[in-house]
Amino acid sequence: MKIKELNSIIKSKRNQIIQSGLQYGFNHYKTIKYSKELDILLNKYSYQNSLCPKSLKNI
Repeated sequence: MKIKELNSIIKSKRNQIIQSGLQYGFNHYKTIKYSKELDILLNKYSYQNSLCPKSLKNI
C-alpha cells in the first residue's frame, strides 16, 4: 500500500472515530474498535515511512 493511499485511509478512519464518538460516545465499543483500527494503520504508516527513501516520500 502506498503512503499516499495509507494517508487517505487514516484520514477517513479518524473521521469515522469522530462520528462514532459523537453518535455513541467515545467509550462505546464501536468507537474503540475504530480507534484500534487507526492504531494499526498508523503503525503501518510509520513502518512504511521509515523504510521509504526520502526521495519517494513526497510522491
